[in-house]
Amino acid sequence: MIRIKNLFMGGCLPFMAFGPLMAESSTLSLLDFTFEGKPLGPECFLPLVSSSSAYEPVVLKGNACQEKQQEYDKEKLKKGIIGYTVENESHMMKAPYSFYRLLGKVHFQNMTTPSYDLIELQWSNGTTESSSGLLVVEKTDKWLRLVQMLDQGDRCFGSVHDAKLAEGILTYNKQITAQGLFNLLYQKKETKESPPLFDDCAVCCIGEVSLKNNQVEGIHFTVSLKDIKNKLAQENVNSPQGCFDKIFEGLLETEQTSLSLDELKAFGQKVTDHCLAEKDISSS
Repeated sequence: MIRIKNLFMGGCLPFMAFGPLMAESSTLSLLDFTFEGKPLGPECFLPLVSSSSAYEPVVLKGNACQEKQQEYDKEKLKKGIIGYTVENESHMMKAPYSFYRLLGKVHFQNMTTPSYDLIELQWSNGTTESSSGLLVVEKTDKWLRLVQMLDQGDRCFGSVHDAKLAEGILTYNKQITAQGLFNLLYQKKETKESPPLFDDCAVCCIGEVSLKNNQVEGIHFTVSLKDIKNKLAQENVNSPQGCFDKIFEGLLETEQTSLSLDELKAFGQKVTDHCLAEKDISSS
């Protein structure tokens, strides 16, 4: 049973209005996901992650995304990932790319039909963006459409990777910032009236949270002790971020780089008690 949880808003919501999502199979072949005998082109998914056209069906017949002649990345293809990096003649931009992986078939609880495909998608439009997401899609012999975006993010702002669907259980990891971790623990949403207390940028990752059926299981920190010591040497330890990093340094000095959910909550409470004692976090 898979339930959708918004990490930064709190609450556990059923998948759409029909209830929990159930896995049908975890042993699908990419041969089951084709159009007119060819694998579905990775760029066919890009309109589904556009805010302006996300839920509009993508007609496949004659679509440039399906007609494009570019060789798939051979190394990724060995891992069941279809896609390519677009040849880019500009030296001012990063080359755009799009890759997808078929995770399995899913359907709504108490409903044997219809069934949908669960996809892990990675894409970049050639800017600094490096996004990824988990999409539930429906494909017919004419079109492709988005049913639901389960989760998505850009770099340290919640990018998704290492997703697996097996025996009805969805697991994956999300990159996270210090502020993202605070939001997660206290179920806060940032607003213009409540700016970040901690580091929060696309390249400010501190680790990866692991999720199982969209419930947080724990975190693995990806920042080294050396990096934290260097950072502390340049910041005000009396600021919320400096205080956070000082506690973080103490944790890493014990060579503890992974925390269970209970340990993560204890870490968060320690940060709150020492770094935010004089701040009202109820509206942060």
